[in-house]
Amino acid sequence: MIQPVEPRPAQVQALMQLFATQRVREAAVQAQHLTQQFPGYAFGWTALGAALKQLGRGAEALAPFTQAARLSPHSAEAHNNLGVAQRENQQLHAAIQSYHRALQLQPNYPQAHCNLGNALADSGELAPAVTSYRKALLLDPAYAQAHSNLANTLALQGQLQEAAQHYARALELAPDTVTALTGMAYVLHSAGDHAAAMAWAQKSLRAAPSAEAQSVFVACAKYLRPTQDDAALRGWLLRGISTPWGRPAAMTACAMALVNLQPAIQACRAQANTAWPTRLDAAQLFGPGALPALEADTLLHVVLQAAQISDVPTERFLTQCRAALLGLALDDTNHDTNDSPALGPITFCAALTQQCFVNDYVFSSTPEEDSGVERLRTRLTAALDNGGHVPDLWPLALALYAPLGSVPGAQRLLQKPGSAPLQAVLRQQIQEPRTELELRAGLAAITPIDDSVSKLVQHQYEESPYPRWVQLPRHCVPEPIGATLRRILPGAPLQALPPTSPDGTPANILVAGCGTGQQAIECALRFAPAQVLAIDLSLSSLAYAQRKTLEMAQQTAPAIDWSRLRYAQADLLQLGTLDQRFDLIESCGVLHHLKDPLQGWRVLLSLLRPGGVMKLGFYSEIARRQVVRIRQWIADQGHAATLSDIRACRQQLMALELDAKAPENFGMATQSSDFFATSTCRDLLFHVQEHRTSLTAIAAFLQDNGLVFLGFETEPHVLNAYKARFPNDPTATDLAQWQAFENENPDVFFNMYQFWIQKPPQG
Repeated sequence: MIQPVEPRPAQVQALMQLFATQRVREAAVQAQHLTQQFPGYAFGWTALGAALKQLGRGAEALAPFTQAARLSPHSAEAHNNLGVAQRENQQLHAAIQSYHRALQLQPNYPQAHCNLGNALADSGELAPAVTSYRKALLLDPAYAQAHSNLANTLALQGQLQEAAQHYARALELAPDTVTALTGMAYVLHSAGDHAAAMAWAQKSLRAAPSAEAQSVFVACAKYLRPTQDDAALRGWLLRGISTPWGRPAAMTACAMALVNLQPAIQACRAQANTAWPTRLDAAQLFGPGALPALEADTLLHVVLQAAQISDVPTERFLTQCRAALLGLALDDTNHDTNDSPALGPITFCAALTQQCFVNDYVFSSTPEEDSGVERLRTRLTAALDNGGHVPDLWPLALALYAPLGSVPGAQRLLQKPGSAPLQAVLRQQIQEPRTELELRAGLAAITPIDDSVSKLVQHQYEESPYPRWVQLPRHCVPEPIGATLRRILPGAPLQALPPTSPDGTPANILVAGCGTGQQAIECALRFAPAQVLAIDLSLSSLAYAQRKTLEMAQQTAPAIDWSRLRYAQADLLQLGTLDQRFDLIESCGVLHHLKDPLQGWRVLLSLLRPGGVMKLGFYSEIARRQVVRIRQWIADQGHAATLSDIRACRQQLMALELDAKAPENFGMATQSSDFFATSTCRDLLFHVQEHRTSLTAIAAFLQDNGLVFLGFETEPHVLNAYKARFPNDPTATDLAQWQAFENENPDVFFNMYQFWIQKPPQG
């Protein structure tokens, strides 16, 4: 009997019905059977590829689509499908070839033109991508996704006005197109219209709370300062900070602007700042309505718990609240031995306590407060020793001024009943530091630390681990290093970069100077399943990083193998002895703290594979000019890098900044978020070792060492301003012109130069 070469129509119809009714797993099984029974039947392979793709098994889908195209060499659709699968698997060159083949067979194929544009854009070929999208739209002017994709590429080129027009057209055709909604928000954000951008970001979130929509929301929130209360925005911020959707610090100022619009809180805040520096008692500060409002405001609590507050009026307001809460704790009439509801504003007090811990107790205190703290410490210690009643407000108010772990006998609080807010504080201030001490003992040292400057820097970060952070986004779609660079640096002159190491193992990454782990954890998430080695001088910082990594392991999907992230103590200058080589090295904000930054850079280059990439951060000589002036002022004042001196120094600087008649003004330095916590302020203004450089000097080093500059990681409005100033540099990689741009805009790199370079491939 002759075996049929094709299935019966009923079999094909049954398979199509499975797709139509979303029974994709069954469809995959049925399609697999068809390919086994009829291996020469192209549609069976196409169906199998489509099912695997819908099931999220894109790598497995590539082979069936390849077979379908081989069996149907004259089918434009088969080659287009193969191109889609190749692009999803980062085989961009092959995808471009497949789309070209589809268009040779069917020149008037709008989907293939659009898909070709996608692959070209992913490859950094923005101008040809624009051409492909325009061809798709000539064939199908109502092609919403082509309008949206064209707009994306135009926005990357800095053509914001035309990009907005195409986003608008896409949304006319398909109002819930998430890429167009987020794109419109991005364009308006880049143009500086943050209020309008936020409106579009919220529309995108309502359509689908995708990672892309969440990221754009965070970017918009960073610059938005609402002037009217907005319940919807408040809800999104609450979710965005508590989840979180990005680093919470980017959203705290926007959230606090909303909190401060509450009438009772607004009046209390004004009262606190008017009276400053005189401390007000609870009755004077809170009046009849502020304390219930502070206790009920969940957004305020989440902000205080998540990241340090970074503006002077709010700091003064919270400092006043702290003193008033201490007074309530010391007032014997404010609570009874049954721990009644009259015991005080526990939720707000606990959140403020967590804020004080996060900012390393940077708030100033008066002698009267210090005396009250000692009385409360004595009272709490006696109650713990005698097994007496401990109202929640006692340990919480005490922890507003110093970590509970420093209170004798505080460990016994862990065995006492207490409210959920108190338990959160006990976990933060007693259990977590104890965990870090245990982890510290198990950390490996892979190099000696014998350089004199390295020892000074190590000592600083042992005393002040930098920075003390709470949460990071836990969900990330991993991607190869090359895909990340093409996305964040569109048009960059990126040369061949394998998605994995040459031997086929996952990419090998070094984070040199990982601090408390934010950067290392983000690398592990973004580039999974990469092997990440994160090193630092400070065991205190590394123990913090290890603890936070263990937390992430409990909170993220099991697909992330956190054993691939390894921490070790090492001196960057000694890393030349390592026998490892890396595909990616990140060292942001470290080299400028070495005795010889260029020597350190050369050490890192010796560890970078040919074709590998490096992300670096350096301080700008121009942008740090005010910091240099403050450091000289600090030396003249005789301030040392102690907690008490840092507090006193900050108060003097804030008074100068707010005094229009003061002879000194230090610009952006006292507006930096780093100014608002002890460890970060020490890093900003009291560092034991700091070098600064220029783009001219960086360009000379790159040229001397045969390195390729790929571009800056910077804010969209900065990049667009540069492109408007220098339209002859569409890739934004001319460092001579960037130096001219910085000369004209001296604060543009206030935080740091953060940029990417590549070591050219061999041969």
